[in-house]
Amino acid sequence: MPTVSSCCGSWGGDRVDASSQSLLPSPVVLVLPADARLIRLARLLASGVATRLGLSHDEIEDLRIGVDEVCATPVEAATGPAITLSYAVTDGSLVVSGHTSSGAPIDEARLSISHRILQGIAHEHDVSYDGDTVSFRVVHRLNHRSVR
Repeated sequence: MPTVSSCCGSWGGDRVDASSQSLLPSPVVLVLPADARLIRLARLLASGVATRLGLSHDEIEDLRIGVDEVCATPVEAATGPAITLSYAVTDGSLVVSGHTSSGAPIDEARLSISHRILQGIAHEHDVSYDGDTVSFRVVHRLNHRSVR
């Protein structure tokens, strides 16, 4: 069963100012079964966090697409039972990062397509693998209102 946790704090109230140091009370962690059908939950959480941070509709959609792209390839190659994602505000950016176990090789053609998509919508992104672990992240800078 998917789980979401945040170490402390509450998200109640009005939107926060993007210049605030306390945009999120702590990292929000999502653990999902490594099943491509459940990536939509990662996108949903991304849009919820982005809305809370006051991002525009276009920025939210770009982030949703970015999360989908950085999750899709690792999930397709996953051999472990779960994929773990973390949503955090770090150094003025919303960073969505994660990892999963992978005994299967990454589909390089699929990874290349994802890379091209992410170049157009994300400030930073990467997918890497080391042995049996695939790690990934997508970054949206909060102080910039346009990626292009």
